[in-house]
Amino acid sequence: MSILIGIETAIRSLRAHTFALDTVDHNIANKNTVGYSRQAAIFATTEPMTNITPPGQIGTGVKVSNIERIRDLYLDRQIRSELQNVGKWEILQRTFENLKALFPEIDDPTAPGIKTQLQAFWDSWQALADKVDTDPLNITAEKIEVYNKAYELTNLLNNRASGLISLQQDLNNEIRTTIEKINNYLKTIAELNRQIVNVYAIGQQPNDLLDKRTQALAELSKLMNLNIETRTDGSVFLHVHGHTLVDGGRYNSLTYIAGKKDSKFEKVGLYEYQGARPVDITDKIYEGRLGGLLMARDQVVSWYRTQLDTLANSLITVVNKVHRGATSSDPTIAFPIDFFTGTRATDINVNLQLNKGLNIAAYTNIVTGYTGATPTTSKMNIAKLIANLDNKLMNTWVQSNSQNIYSYTYIGT
Repeated sequence: MSILIGIETAIRSLRAHTFALDTVDHNIANKNTVGYSRQAAIFATTEPMTNITPPGQIGTGVKVSNIERIRDLYLDRQIRSELQNVGKWEILQRTFENLKALFPEIDDPTAPGIKTQLQAFWDSWQALADKVDTDPLNITAEKIEVYNKAYELTNLLNNRASGLISLQQDLNNEIRTTIEKINNYLKTIAELNRQIVNVYAIGQQPNDLLDKRTQALAELSKLMNLNIETRTDGSVFLHVHGHTLVDGGRYNSLTYIAGKKDSKFEKVGLYEYQGARPVDITDKIYEGRLGGLLMARDQVVSWYRTQLDTLANSLITVVNKVHRGATSSDPTIAFPIDFFTGTRATDINVNLQLNKGLNIAAYTNIVTGYTGATPTTSKMNIAKLIANLDNKLMNTWVQSNSQNIYSYTYIGT
């Protein structure tokens, strides 16, 4: 009996260590597998044999009791948290790079852009004002130059506004694509939940399935912020601020829903209950790739559009006010002429009634007094008034006359 027990103990030891070596081989083979967790064979003593004479128990050897994944759950949570930040800031960084391409003066104040074009516009008015003071009857060339500089400025504003709209629309389209990716991961995690629960139920260790789910959770975390809870049956419960995403083997899909009147871009919705309308959870998503896309579309680019529209609207309003007042007092013009048309950066244009600049009001005659019954007049240099808008006067006017600007557009228009 003692010889047989010794042989059996040796055989069990060989089997256990061979199994452990197979686990090592498995680890080495999956060295480059994305998401793979190193596994370790856990040794345990086999059941001892009870001996009657003499009394006592005789050891029967060793066995592999389990194959465990080597994972640090705390680090997993930290990694998922940082992945949310990475997904968000990758989008914001790319957005700011695109904005720098539209507005090169952000990086280089000397680069040609709106600032230099606006300065050229004011300089052309100053050149016209100087010519009015020296040779008011020979100012046609200067008027045409003002018109040309205004035309270049309005074209630039139109172009930049269109670029911002296109950027928002591209972000909106990417939101749709990201939502589809999120739904695929939610479906995958729900299916893995079912498989993991079944494997645990028969007393096995679903290590490879757990690896796949951990990797899917990491990829999902890079796309959006979410809360993850592990249940006793081995499944995970996913939710975003109380809105269920995955519950065991069931998942709820995200979708995009039409925006309200204050915004023409889609919102993020969640089919929380079967057959019900999607719930708007846009304000619950602020991290990950989806959170970055929403912030870039609705805050970053929208802010630039609002600032650009405010600039254009202020320019239109102030210059028109001065120019219209001058043309209304000009007896050679039947009605006041606006210098600009439109209301914002997308539609600002030079008024065609200016006739390529020939109808620009450079000066007007004002009554300064009377000699008997005969009025005495002098020239008011309108061009100088407009040229001087390039100072604190315009800044003061803009600050004291806020405009209602809404920077949004319909999708596809």
